[in-house]
Amino acid sequence: MAARTDLMQNKDWLDKLLGRWPHFKAFSDHINEAVLQMPLDMPPDKIMEVSKIWWKAGERILFENKAPSGAMNDAQTEAMKLF
Repeated sequence: MAARTDLMQNKDWLDKLLGRWPHFKAFSDHINEAVLQMPLDMPPDKIMEVSKIWWKAGERILFENKAPSGAMNDAQTEAMKLF
């Protein structure tokens, strides 16, 4: 998530964004639920390992038609083994 979440509060900016890319509406509607891509306390040596796990989960959703909740649950289980 970008650091500039305040931009979604700017109606003029948001109208321009959605006018050009309307599919961002779902994103803007849920901005308050966004979390950082990397937890602040994640050890730096684990970042790439965890990134690979969640990208694989995304690929399973997109290319293997796996249910998002199942893919994310599996990814969380796999990631937790690193810690």
